[in-house]
Amino acid sequence: MATKMTQSPLTVIDIGTSKVSCLLVQADDSAQGFRVLGHSFHDCSGLARGAVVDIDETVRVLKLVVQEVQQQSKYKIRDVRSSCMFACVQWHGGYS
Repeated sequence: MATKMTQSPLTVIDIGTSKVSCLLVQADDSAQGFRVLGHSFHDCSGLARGAVVDIDETVRVLKLVVQEVQQQSKYKIRDVRSSCMFACVQWHGGYS
């Protein structure tokens, strides 16, 4: 029987009204049920009141938070759950 620790980590990206956050967690047997492997957030001038006003700046900040979490955790992020502007999307794959 597989334990919770054998599950792949979960990556969540939140694209907010003015910042982008990334969190990488792994399920475990602790009281809270997970441990944080990495986290990052940055203000993003490409966002204004929940709308993308500069796609290049928004992509730059998205890449930055993902790279920082990968460096902290030593884990290559491939799948992401994301929340943005009341929509939920899934992304599978990499970026260059």
